[in-house]
Amino acid sequence: MSLIDLASLVLAPTATKEGKVYSAIPDTGEGDMTFTRGSSATRVNSAGLIEKERANLLLQSNTFNTTWTTTFASITSGQSGYDGSSDAWKLQNTSGGVGRVIQSLSTSGVQTFSIYAKGGNVDWMALYLAVAPTPYVYYDITNGVLGTSVGGNDIDAKIEAAGNGYYRCTITYIGSPTEIRVFIGASDGTLSINSGDNILIQDAMLNEGLVAQPYIETTTTAVYEGITDDVPRVDYSGGGCPSLLLEPSRTQLLPHSEYFEGYSVNNGTATANQIISPEGVLNAYQFTENTGTSAHYIDTTSISVTSGNSYVISLFAKYDGRFLTIQGSSSIISSNYATFNLQTGVVEQENIGDASIEDYGNGWYRCIFKITATGTGSGAITILLNDSATGGRSRSYTGDGESGIYIYGFQVEAGNYSTSYIPTYGTSTTRVADVCSKTGISELIGQTEGTIFMDFVLDSVDGGNDFRLDVTEGTSFDNEIFIGMTNGDLRALIRVSASNVYDSGNISATVGTRYKMAMAYANNDVALYINGTQEDTSSSATIPNTDEITIGNRTDSKAMVVKESLNQAILFPTRLTNDELQQLTK
Repeated sequence: MSLIDLASLVLAPTATKEGKVYSAIPDTGEGDMTFTRGSSATRVNSAGLIEKERANLLLQSNTFNTTWTTTFASITSGQSGYDGSSDAWKLQNTSGGVGRVIQSLSTSGVQTFSIYAKGGNVDWMALYLAVAPTPYVYYDITNGVLGTSVGGNDIDAKIEAAGNGYYRCTITYIGSPTEIRVFIGASDGTLSINSGDNILIQDAMLNEGLVAQPYIETTTTAVYEGITDDVPRVDYSGGGCPSLLLEPSRTQLLPHSEYFEGYSVNNGTATANQIISPEGVLNAYQFTENTGTSAHYIDTTSISVTSGNSYVISLFAKYDGRFLTIQGSSSIISSNYATFNLQTGVVEQENIGDASIEDYGNGWYRCIFKITATGTGSGAITILLNDSATGGRSRSYTGDGESGIYIYGFQVEAGNYSTSYIPTYGTSTTRVADVCSKTGISELIGQTEGTIFMDFVLDSVDGGNDFRLDVTEGTSFDNEIFIGMTNGDLRALIRVSASNVYDSGNISATVGTRYKMAMAYANNDVALYINGTQEDTSSSATIPNTDEITIGNRTDSKAMVVKESLNQAILFPTRLTNDELQQLTK
């Protein structure tokens, strides 16, 4: 018999669905944990790529005779599509006007519109956005050629073969358009006014970001997929076995995390969609220096900070001939800086700050720099090109017009450590805390004796914040048993009627270390083991009645969850022997 056979609850968080983390034991659903998070989020998936929420913000994405309207045109269903279906539509000019199909919009920010199209008896289509200065982009949908771009506000446009003579045509823009229009084109730069001119269209999509996402069908509402609200994040950061990512609420202070032209670009150019990002799609920027003798840099818009508070800056970057320096650009942010060697993956220099670098594969690094605000007010963060790995702050040199870096996923958050990437497309965004809990399971929790076990990686330490496996009476923390981290150290505690009857005290912990921690308890018989070693015992503790288990987030005013990675949690209804505790925690 293995120790697992003695367990009343085993949580190995790889089996999940929206709002649920399944228990391996029991397999009846009795031990399944409720998971909540009131916002979307990101994770690193099994392929090692950053995975986001995906959405199609259009309505009736392939029903062009519903919320769509036509002007000087008719729309006919049942046409042969790019996917072998009969789901395409014929858009045909019916009079001497400009034929088009239209959907009204109420969106804003950096977004990409896409539609599959094929030439009919004319070869051209145009996409138009009703937002000043009204960009038009023309597409040759018979020969797969991107045509003229007219107007402005378009960041990028593409035409890509999709099969069966169709092309996926995209336009990426920034703004708040009131309409998207699909026009029949007569030629490059000219719209059709001839009755009978027609093209085929299918599967329209509008999503946030710099590239078109895989198509999502919609009807009367927008549809969201991926790491949406209440979807547990089974995270593969660092490779190997996955863990359940549990993080605090954090606010991304920058309005643009991927659109670098939204900031002040100085003595260089920032070009969208030049290389595959850590997301696995072609949406990373290339920041290239000019030939001037100067500093080559990007300044963000000003962010508000409070004197004495810590802020963590992070940026995904890849070498393209230059090194990266991140620095504060005002006295409010302070003159701190850190320089990152994007060839070797090391921090070369840092000044009055705390810098680190994480390898994300394929030459990409997440460069992280924590600073402390020296005043209350607002200031900018600077991305600086550096021709030397030890070049330091405000580096000035003569550029060659070709070298630079690739960049993606810029983030600034208040706190003492970096958390998972929070995308923004025009406004600051908050990711809500992850909460994993289960009530009404007194029969699975040992009431007079038991053992609780947690296997986790200490990803971060932040004084005053907690990460725990906590069993309580369900209404307060007056009666509880917990193991985990508190105030930056490991700790185990039993509380009865708001009084601590057992407290291991703080046990020093190291960031980046995996801990297997177990506490066995019975009246006047408590033992605590960590990584195979007995850390503490007690012969004077009484045991409270408990009914609820919470992992990660303690919800009273004394503590908040911190970023940790949970590998496994186990409850036993009996006090394991000390030998069994040693075996369990090795």
